Amino acid sequence: MTRALEVHPGTDAVADAAAELVTDRIQKAASQESPFVLGLATGSTMKSIFSRLVDRHQGGGLSFAGVEIFHLDEYWPPRADDPAGFAASLDALLVGQIDLAPGAFHPFPAGVEEDETANACAAYRASIASRGGVDLQLVGIGTNGHLAFNEPGSGRDSRARKVELNPETLARMPEGVDYHQALTLGIADILDSKAILFVATGGEKAEAVRRTLEEAPSADCPASFLQDHPSTTWLLDAAAASLLQSGESQD
Repeated sequence: MTRALEVHPGTDAVADAAAELVTDRIQKAASQESPFVLGLATGSTMKSIFSRLVDRHQGGGLSFAGVEIFHLDEYWPPRADDPAGFAASLDALLVGQIDLAPGAFHPFPAGVEEDETANACAAYRASIASRGGVDLQLVGIGTNGHLAFNEPGSGRDSRARKVELNPETLARMPEGVDYHQALTLGIADILDSKAILFVATGGEKAEAVRRTLEEAPSADCPASFLQDHPSTTWLLDAAAASLLQSGESQD
């Protein structure tokens, strides 16, 4: 079992550490025959990580040719060509700027009618499983403890599904973004990943981080179920770690 907690001085140091870890995992897997399956989250915390990965590709020789990318969630129903959509965001910030093979980016299949959402979620899970599962999954956390769009009340055994967004999540939507539902991988799907990289920055995340790491796993704080995962790296800045009893690295 490998659990590592790293607390860095600020957001830039967290992004550097995250990009280094992703780079290391991709390069170590370069000689394997099967693709390296990278699961991505979106949001402001991830933007600086993606920027550093693009820099490493364009200037440092990091290749994504052997990588396949899935992501955690998507607004539903998506609006055509909406830049607020997570697939569109990933394409703009990362996918469109690296040497990913054609067809190696797998957007969450959110463009379906309501009666097809369950089948679409099941098909997405099956697509991940057919590639041997996610090798490394990046995740962040919401201020209410949500993981992907698994809002408070989501159980450990939850699977990919359509969800209603929590009022706190809705209140923190970027200006101009007006979605009330989403499709998301479930807690159990995320825990199926072989390794997880948890990233949180900023003081507004401190209470959710404390609950995630120091309280017993509970549906009240879905991210707390990550405590059950055998290979998780927790990257925090000092502000996000400010309410933890100990900020020291842990193995």
